[in-house]
Amino acid sequence: MVKLDRGKLNIDLLEKLINLKGKKRKAVIVGPKIGSDAAVLNFNQLEKEAQEYYNDFSEARLIVKTDPITFNTPEPGKYAVIVNSNDIAMTGAIPVALNVTIILPLEFPYEELVKIQQQIDEECKNQGISLIGGHTEVTEAVTKPVISGAMLGVVPENQMVTDRIQEGDLLWFSGWGGLEGMTIILDSNRELCERLLNQEEIDKIEEASSYLSVLSRALAFNKATKINQMHDPTEGGVLGAIYEMLFSANYGVKITQHIPLLAGCEKISKRLKFDPLKLISSGGLLIITPPESREKLEKANSEFKTPLVLLGEITAEKKLVYLNEEITEPEADHIIIAFQNMFS
Repeated sequence: MVKLDRGKLNIDLLEKLINLKGKKRKAVIVGPKIGSDAAVLNFNQLEKEAQEYYNDFSEARLIVKTDPITFNTPEPGKYAVIVNSNDIAMTGAIPVALNVTIILPLEFPYEELVKIQQQIDEECKNQGISLIGGHTEVTEAVTKPVISGAMLGVVPENQMVTDRIQEGDLLWFSGWGGLEGMTIILDSNRELCERLLNQEEIDKIEEASSYLSVLSRALAFNKATKINQMHDPTEGGVLGAIYEMLFSANYGVKITQHIPLLAGCEKISKRLKFDPLKLISSGGLLIITPPESREKLEKANSEFKTPLVLLGEITAEKKLVYLNEEITEPEADHIIIAFQNMFS
């Protein structure tokens, strides 16, 4: 096992990593290579691809997003791609290119770094994203790996989700609340989960982990009908994401429908004393549409296995209510509570 020294990787080790470049794209003129300081992209080519996807030839817009992975997760490279592409997709944009900065603690095993890079490469290929560069360094400044992605997306102007909502719009939820948190809990303490859940429930959690990316759903919904706003609930869970969507917009909502949870989630949440709707929830998708978009949205959802629930109607009264309880400002994510109680 090779332990990495302080500073940048030597050329021999780096050369093995930079051959993992995600999807090949015509638009990438200069990608990752030894001695190259920056990537070069042909924006006209990216614009053309986005216009052809939507069959909309309005001028394209470039969308930029950055997000790090700092917590323990079984596949940090995969998650680094997903959390960034999910946010790009919230604008209606197609994610096309990714830069990744990886900061590692002293004596980190090179073999583990290769696994992270392979995860990034594989997920980029799954989503059609080119890995165009980045930086890897070993330093005493961190005690565990930090993986920070910077992603680019492209969308025709007429297809861009504008975040313009109004009274009477409909609030929808696609997916399961607490999905990402449940996959983390299962990976962190499988023994506990196997004591509390039956095999079918465990299988459902493992199966649902393939839905952490909302890219295909978000683009399909945006292509099918008018979307006024989309939001990917992450830290703070679904209720926190609803608060973020509506509070600053000075609107409210009264939700009378239950937000779907994975089978077994309630058993785990009771044991670990957390609220699953305040648990990190990548893989869920909140959507606001005009009322006339209802039929087209439901039709577009028929090609997916994830549930789609109409939660309620946007109101002028700035009051957020879920099943007769007020939705309050997001607090620390309940994954923290879950871990505190996991081994007690």
